[in-house]
Amino acid sequence: MLCVGILLSIPDQSIRLLGIELVALAVITAVAMLVLGRRARAEPDPRDDTAHALASILEVVAPNAVTSILLLIAGLLLVFGLGAGLDVLVLPVLVALAGGIVSAWLLLTKILQ
Repeated sequence: MLCVGILLSIPDQSIRLLGIELVALAVITAVAMLVLGRRARAEPDPRDDTAHALASILEVVAPNAVTSILLLIAGLLLVFGLGAGLDVLVLPVLVALAGGIVSAWLLLTKILQ
């Protein structure tokens, strides 16, 4: 969500322009997450059950779709001139941060089991 911070720090831009940028960012991140998610799918390997189990858990807890959808909603609110989009923008940042923390914790604790 570093990109959100960069977009917010651009001086003298209108709320609608920020909304268009956020909608574009939401689409780009959604497409990137879909492509990377397909490439990273772990095939069941009888020799390495731990990797497949960990990949399945990470797929469930990673908030990829939720983050993109919330970012899209915030951007659309700003495009339509509603200042509440800035308040809604807090949600995808918090969801992405929480998802990153949970994913890192799972990788650090479950990889050895």
